[in-house]
Amino acid sequence: MALHDFASGMAQPVVIDEKDPPCVWVLNPYELNYCSLGGKELDLYTPKNLGWNAKENTYYGYSELLLEKSIGWKGPVAVYPEQRNDRMQAQRGWFTIHGDDFTPIDQRKDKNKFLRQVVIPSAAQSAAHEFLKDAGLELFVLFPDLQGLAEHLTRQYAAERKEFLARSGQVRTKPRRWSPT
Repeated sequence: MALHDFASGMAQPVVIDEKDPPCVWVLNPYELNYCSLGGKELDLYTPKNLGWNAKENTYYGYSELLLEKSIGWKGPVAVYPEQRNDRMQAQRGWFTIHGDDFTPIDQRKDKNKFLRQVVIPSAAQSAAHEFLKDAGLELFVLFPDLQGLAEHLTRQYAAERKEFLARSGQVRTKPRRWSPT
């Protein structure tokens, strides 16, 4: 979604700024956890199994960690939560839960071990849009809700809408908004 501007409320193709081009960040969650947990484990977690209580011989979850004064680890940890809704399933959502150090991931000294930035140059924007379309990766696939469907249909039928309005002699640049008055 690096090629879309969501600031307007409707996802529009982003205007490429050569000084700040769009990018995709690629995170290796196993390596992040290895670095954040001091080289102890190369593993992933679910939010309900984040901490181990040796006295009680049991795991405790994120909600219980929030009650602690200190989470118990310094850096962010990658977690794979239960996929509880359509959007999370479609996006295969992963999250990071940050420990006691609030340094942004992309500003950490060891970021090159687990984080890569892939810049999308302006010359590749058109081909990238075409690839995503051919691969079937449209907004409704990633945002399977009413807003995602509306955006998908608006984009899919935009050219036909313009053609219809031109034939009928109507010229509107924006769709009418429904108003109860």
